[in-house]
Amino acid sequence: MNNNNEISSRIKIVREDAGENLSEFSRSIGVPRSTLVGYEDKSTIPANVLHAIAVKYNISEEWLLSGNGTMKKQNQEVDKSALCCEATSRQKVDKSAPNDIKDTISYSIEDLALASTAPKFAELEEKMDGKFSAQEEKLNGLQKQLDDLKSAFSSGAKPKADEKVRYRADEVKEAAPPYGADCEADEEETVELPLAENLAAGMPREAFTTGETFSVPAKFLKKRKKYCVAKIKGTSMTDAGIADGAFVLLEMNETPVDDMIVLARYDDQTTLKRLREKEGGGWELRYEDGSGAIIPLKDGEWEVIGWFVRVVGRENEDEKY
Repeated sequence: MNNNNEISSRIKIVREDAGENLSEFSRSIGVPRSTLVGYEDKSTIPANVLHAIAVKYNISEEWLLSGNGTMKKQNQEVDKSALCCEATSRQKVDKSAPNDIKDTISYSIEDLALASTAPKFAELEEKMDGKFSAQEEKLNGLQKQLDDLKSAFSSGAKPKADEKVRYRADEVKEAAPPYGADCEADEEETVELPLAENLAAGMPREAFTTGETFSVPAKFLKKRKKYCVAKIKGTSMTDAGIADGAFVLLEMNETPVDDMIVLARYDDQTTLKRLREKEGGGWELRYEDGSGAIIPLKDGEWEVIGWFVRVVGRENEDEKY
């Protein structure tokens, strides 16, 4: 009595005799490749598949089922009904035959459905195998690049730039100047500005010109504007970052602007304070030292001399801004 393992072995012999691989053989008999692998791996083999093998490769069904006789059939005509009858008769000979023999010669509606759809499944499976292979190749390439980067960083070497990537020089931008983008000269150039001392950031006092100058980076200056530097005396603007002894850059401008720190003159005195416009009209100067103190301004008795730009140096410090 032949079992399913022996039939599976004979199917493999037929395939190898035809010189075909699993994919080619599966397309020839109209079954998916994965199903064919199962047949050669000793799984249940439907009778319609055995018939397809016998017809396609001119194999003797007697040899295919039992191993008796020669593998090749002399008569080119293969009768499917004869193959089915042969399978049925083998079932009747030995009711107690092992289950794998009975399963081998089973022929059912499910088998017929498989035979009709098998070519499409085989074609689809081949396409999917190709797609998976392409994806696997891409993933392997990415993994190699990642491994190379890890190796480069761990060894302290700087990874090489991809020659295929073009880097545009105009994508690298310089930082904008802190005060105005329209500068008269490059960052290294400085300008000597007149220096005034005793400018109050406390109680107002008259400023006086020393005849000295103070060096300021040209990048802080706008074109067609006039500037001076003043040394602050007092602590009334410390909350604004203007300490006693600080050197501040002033833009000469007489326009009053609400909430701006300005150099103002009133009663023939000058002071640096924050200018605020009152809700009911009129203006006042405010201290920024936490005291909340204010200086009321009478209409027609005060004026703005300049706008505060920034601190450019501090007393007893070599570094300038």
